[in-house]
Amino acid sequence: GGGGGGGGGGGAPVVLCADCLAAGVEAAPHRRSHGYRVADCLSHASAYTLFEHRWSAEEELRLIEAIAMFGFGNWKRVSEHVSGGGGGV
Repeated sequence: GGGGGGGGGGGAPVVLCADCLAAGVEAAPHRRSHGYRVADCLSHASAYTLFEHRWSAEEELRLIEAIAMFGFGNWKRVSEHVSGGGGGV
């Protein structure tokens, strides 16, 4: 019985995808016996990253949204949108 404390000893949170959590993956310092909580990454997008560690997830999502809106290669409009200056189509 018993099970560990909250989230790996009180250090920085360990982020696991749902599949890895369900499979019981142990990523140092996280162990299966540690407590966990489910976080909605998108509601705290500025605290996470998807692809590029220097960008927040929020910035990366704006980039993907801008490419979908303005097309791959329309970098002036994409840049304006990502930086917050560009409006809709």
